[in-house]
Amino acid sequence: MITQDRLKELLIYNPDTGFFVWRVSRGTKRSGSCAGYVCRKEGYRVIGIDGRLYRAHRLAWLYMYDMTRDDIRRKMKISQPAINDSSTFLACLTVERFST
Repeated sequence: MITQDRLKELLIYNPDTGFFVWRVSRGTKRSGSCAGYVCRKEGYRVIGIDGRLYRAHRLAWLYMYDMTRDDIRRKMKISQPAINDSSTFLACLTVERFST
């Protein structure tokens, strides 16, 4: 799993646009170019880092908050079925952010 430090070493995230750009050139990926591609099957933007594919929205959360979905699940002690319901997931995040 990628860390926030590694992510910030490779990419720059713009929270206003939601896009990632490469901080450094790597192979055919040039510094300053938009990172990833939209997976037609799922409709999510996917970014390949260190031989693994990540959904961009999950990388954005890691970039901004240094937390993964699993971190949130452990911290909130949320079961797998509840975390899959996006409204429950977002409500739990809101409660957690304002209660600390």
